[in-house]
Amino acid sequence: MPARSARWYASRLLGASLGFLVFLGVTNKWVSWDAAVYQYKNSDDINYRLMAQAAPGLLNRRIPEWHAERFAVSWIVGVTAKLLGFSVVTSFRVWVILVILAICLVLAETLLRIELSLAASIVCMAAFILNAYTLRPFILAPGSVGDLVFVLGTAVAVRGLLLRSPASLLGGVLLATMARQTALPPAAVAAVAVAVDPAWRARLGRGRLPFATLTLALPLAEYAAIRIVSHPFAGPPPSLHAMTLLGASLTTSNLAQHFSRCVNVLLSVLALLLAVWWIGRRIPGWLQRGAMAGSGIRSSRSAVPGPRAAVYACLAFGLAIVIQPVLMNPAWASYNENRLSVIGLIPFVVALAVMLGELERARSQAMSARTAAAVVGLLVLASFHHIYTVIGTANKGQTLALEAIVAVALLSVVARSFRPLSAPRPTLGPSPARADGTPPS
Repeated sequence: MPARSARWYASRLLGASLGFLVFLGVTNKWVSWDAAVYQYKNSDDINYRLMAQAAPGLLNRRIPEWHAERFAVSWIVGVTAKLLGFSVVTSFRVWVILVILAICLVLAETLLRIELSLAASIVCMAAFILNAYTLRPFILAPGSVGDLVFVLGTAVAVRGLLLRSPASLLGGVLLATMARQTALPPAAVAAVAVAVDPAWRARLGRGRLPFATLTLALPLAEYAAIRIVSHPFAGPPPSLHAMTLLGASLTTSNLAQHFSRCVNVLLSVLALLLAVWWIGRRIPGWLQRGAMAGSGIRSSRSAVPGPRAAVYACLAFGLAIVIQPVLMNPAWASYNENRLSVIGLIPFVVALAVMLGELERARSQAMSARTAAAVVGLLVLASFHHIYTVIGTANKGQTLALEAIVAVALLSVVARSFRPLSAPRPTLGPSPARADGTPPS
């Protein structure tokens, strides 16, 4: 992509992203720390604040083990507050804003690498930013900024999976592990992807299997070091029986509510994925049109070497995160399944972007501005929430119903948006600067 075209494309994508973030800020509730903890029940933030206040030292009292093992981000928040001379609460809020911006920049850069149309890129960015659970809870209650750091780590790691970049993949899983122990299963998935993907074989040669081992071994070593450091102030570990479905009350009602809380945060992106798959399923060789896997040479037909393997790797990486709250005891999760599932959203968004880009190239047809506007409008509607927004639904039942209705509407809008295969195929323009929004060649 020419440098001028890339700048044009990036400026508009970042401008749209900034607009989405401003919309979140205007419509979100902004409350005091105490209100977030006691009125909105974000009690985990109490322990994160205690660890931040103890910095540059470590906490001298016992807290739950799973919180203690996430001390690193809170420690950084506390050190920042002391160095710059402002309160720990202010430091939490500043870090929330900085990490949100960093996540959006990494995701935007990844979308640029995929080289889909500007309209499709904006849709993918909206699918992340406008989800009611991705960023809104942290604006309301900034104490769990470590979860956002985990999301940033997954964004960097997924970029590495997509581009077959060893530094990005390893750096991402290490950053995510520093933030949450949740990163270990997706690190294992990343190691398997490196081991079996032909693009990684071509990229690293004989070093592929050693790097695959390193992709899991280093996060495990990091987690071991975290456990050692946090042991003096960590409470007793919970039992597997208490944490998982093994100890759950397996009534139909409890399980249905539990699984719905795990899935409802992903309904919009799953609907978009399903719609794109439905369109592309009859195109011969779809998702297999890239340059020779791992060659590093982009053909005119694909911007992602080995796109099918990249999609599978992204989806598996995301599932490794989402499956963890699914397997939790509902009593242990304590109605936090939404928050624990949505931190796995970015891998699904990147998989969607790859599929959309390949679909546009296979059909020589970019997503229209009208379709993108309709999709973004639906995502805006779904972003309203009964807790996080100043206007919106009245209760969780209405929120779930709204998300389900929007998901069905998204499926219909995208599935009907592309011309039939028998229609004439316009030639894609050489630059995203064209008025019709066609993707770059």
